[in-house]
Amino acid sequence: MKRSLALRLFAAACLTVSVAAPIARADEGDPAGWSVSADPRGRAFLKWVSEAGGPRVLLLGCLRDVDEFFVSAKAVPGAEEGDDVELQLLVADAEWRITGSVSRTEDGETTFEKELEVGAKARKKLGKELMPVLTAPGPIVLQIGNSDTIELPLEPIPPRAGIAAPLKTFEKVCFGGK
Repeated sequence: MKRSLALRLFAAACLTVSVAAPIARADEGDPAGWSVSADPRGRAFLKWVSEAGGPRVLLLGCLRDVDEFFVSAKAVPGAEEGDDVELQLLVADAEWRITGSVSRTEDGETTFEKELEVGAKARKKLGKELMPVLTAPGPIVLQIGNSDTIELPLEPIPPRAGIAAPLKTFEKVCFGGK
């Protein structure tokens, strides 16, 4: 009886410790640099990670089947929580800005998020605004509010993949005709 109680208390203590400790969640399977995933429903996700399996520093998601576009940015040093926070993607000759919210996630990282409803006309306008930044010589400078800036190289710099091949797929799925 005492042994059973001791085992239950030990199990409860272990569970409490594992739940209370923040878990640094990596996005397993994402290669370093730029990558894309797409599916037959008309969805494409363009991602940039600094190291293989690391957090998705920038994620652009285009869900044509439900007329939605979203932006997420994670692990940007100095990003402060709040609503109406501006995310900027800047290159020498172009810029793209969007306002969203920054919150702290379960893993302790601050994450910028914004979802947009985009029908065909709005998606076409979005493509005209965003593509000049993604096709520039780069690098893209990412900043959230008054955070530190992060440079996202667009060209391949081993071991990081460049944007050319993933962007071709993303552009076709998201901004291509249908």
